[in-house]
Amino acid sequence: MNYIYILFSLIFSFSLAAEKVLIFTYSYNRPEFIEYQYKTFEKFLLDDFEFVVFNDASDTVMRDKIEKKCRALQVKCINIPQHIHTLPYLKRFPGEDFNHASVRNSNVVQYSLNNLGFNHNGIVALFDSDLFLVRPFSIKKYMEGYGLSALPQSRGNPNLIIDYLWIGLVFIDMYAIPDAKTLNFNCGRVEDVSVDAGGHTYYYLKAHPEVPVRHLNEGSWPFAVCKECEKNNIRICLHNDEELRNWGFDNQQIDFIHKGPINSQFILNGTFFHYRGGTNWDGQSANFHNNKLLLLKEYIENIVSN
Repeated sequence: MNYIYILFSLIFSFSLAAEKVLIFTYSYNRPEFIEYQYKTFEKFLLDDFEFVVFNDASDTVMRDKIEKKCRALQVKCINIPQHIHTLPYLKRFPGEDFNHASVRNSNVVQYSLNNLGFNHNGIVALFDSDLFLVRPFSIKKYMEGYGLSALPQSRGNPNLIIDYLWIGLVFIDMYAIPDAKTLNFNCGRVEDVSVDAGGHTYYYLKAHPEVPVRHLNEGSWPFAVCKECEKNNIRICLHNDEELRNWGFDNQQIDFIHKGPINSQFILNGTFFHYRGGTNWDGQSANFHNNKLLLLKEYIENIVSN
């Protein structure tokens, strides 16, 4: 009888190991990012994966463009019902717009988990629409021994600190964590503290201190490249190649940094690149994004072709 139990346990363990990593991204207005993400996953992700795009476009023209891009890449596209953005939620301050970027982001992430992610018997990876894998990486290997992984965030004051997980890059092992369906990525208020997207993960972390969490803040480095770093109060001059190499950047990344993708970020020792503000929630000019997009396109094409 014990041999039969062991055999079934081995078969079950093998089936879990064979589960593909389920990758979610959320597209609102930049269909070209879908292709960049998919190409970098194909090039650098060392795990078998399924890529799912949740289409959150608020108008039919953009929705059709996103659907067309997904068809061309032969990836699954799921349209987000727009009425979810008018449902009640815990506002951070009176009069907050339901269409605020943090609110939309929270809504679509929770929708994707409730309708697909929580039913997956393996790792689910949540990616911001403008976040790209740019080095060889195994999510499964990185998650060994952990149930959750994300960039940590904190809000509050010395008397009350709310620690939670940033919504833009999250790995969840659905098989390893208890009560997965109680995991909530809402924004709004927590213990009367204003939090952005992902803030309500505080409650799950508080309820389940036994869940091992691996923080992704290793070697995370935001940068704003300019000719006079000191005048802009940059802590480390980003034109210092030796310093950049000490941070773990390779020659292609250093060249990319020198060309000036303003207000961007590398995460986990250069493993991920975060364009930041891809949906233009911060109201940058068309010229700003045109220049930044050209730099991103050149960088992605260079790294996937080598």
